[in-house]
Amino acid sequence: MVDDSNQDVYLFREILNDISYKGTYSRFVSGTELIDKLKHHKLDLDTPSLMFIDFRLPQQTGYEIAVSLRDKHHYPHKIVITSAVIPPIAREPISQTYVDEWLEKAFDFNQYTQEVKALIEKYFPGSTR
Repeated sequence: MVDDSNQDVYLFREILNDISYKGTYSRFVSGTELIDKLKHHKLDLDTPSLMFIDFRLPQQTGYEIAVSLRDKHHYPHKIVITSAVIPPIAREPISQTYVDEWLEKAFDFNQYTQEVKALIEKYFPGSTR
């Protein structure tokens, strides 16, 4: 997960606990930190993963991070961009080249929990309860 908001990270971890997620979890506060880990081979690219990236980050948008991950670092796994409001770029056909899913952050905890769970189960069946 790439998100600079401690509150959003806390909520996301609560969701993972609530759905009894069985996988691993890593948090990065910026795209720069994530890319640095990739460059220094500190992330396992052989294990399938689902990357959640907040759209609004201080140095670059989540979409810009996704483009960099795909074009420069050949990131092979699923990328989900989260945002309070889905930006217009999500409707552009080119965005599908870089982003697998766009997830609007719901203000209702139960609704957001179900949406996150559905995405995880879509790509990793059986990884939640």
